[in-house]
Amino acid sequence: MSWGLLPQALMQMIEVKEWHNMSRLKKRFTGEVKAEISYSLKPPNAVQALADLARYQHFVVEWQAFEAKFATHDIHVLWETKSFQHLKNQHMPVRLIIKTIPALASLLGKEQLLQDWQHKIVTFMSNSLYEPYRDAIKNIMLQNIDRIDALSLEDIRLLSLVIPQLKKGLGNGLYLRGLPLADVGTKFVEQHSFIIEALLRVFHPGAFSMQGSLLGWLGCVPHPKDWLVVKPLCEDTQAAMGGLPLMRLTSH
Repeated sequence: MSWGLLPQALMQMIEVKEWHNMSRLKKRFTGEVKAEISYSLKPPNAVQALADLARYQHFVVEWQAFEAKFATHDIHVLWETKSFQHLKNQHMPVRLIIKTIPALASLLGKEQLLQDWQHKIVTFMSNSLYEPYRDAIKNIMLQNIDRIDALSLEDIRLLSLVIPQLKKGLGNGLYLRGLPLADVGTKFVEQHSFIIEALLRVFHPGAFSMQGSLLGWLGCVPHPKDWLVVKPLCEDTQAAMGGLPLMRLTSH
């Protein structure tokens, strides 16, 4: 068994297991999994330490340097005193404890990314209409932090504008592109329907249980899948079609 996990190797492991594991990170954000992270440093036993004293000393020195650089109230290296044959009262690093997500972000150099996420959430909730739903909205956005990350600040602004406009039956008898919206293009709704639906569930609990989807709740007509493309072969036919070189028709 390999022993003596060094800081650089552990940081790489934590980044993969904790930061890039979006499912786990979301659960830490929402409190489903506790925020505190704890990793064993795989300290050596007596036989291992005595068999390679240089490696053992390097292991201790590396964690002393790490602690001097990074240790805070929320980033803590746990040390234990051990006595081996010929090695008495050894002060040995045994575990790294990271208590908060901001501390994790700081350790991995992700502070700016975390601040960007927080800024997007605050920007969305700057609309006073959302104040009574603040906690629920924040929870939904954290559950979908990968989608929030992909949105620009302008997208966040549009998202904040469109949610209050969407009502049950708003698109009754219309295609989604025909929704009567102000200041927001319907293509935006189409492109971001997942996060829009997730947020609408906060304001309209149970609203999607019968209709099953955003499209059904709005009452929009589904886009036909079997479009027929007509290409006129003579000038007279093309003129009759308004000069269009191609016309797409639904079979409905």
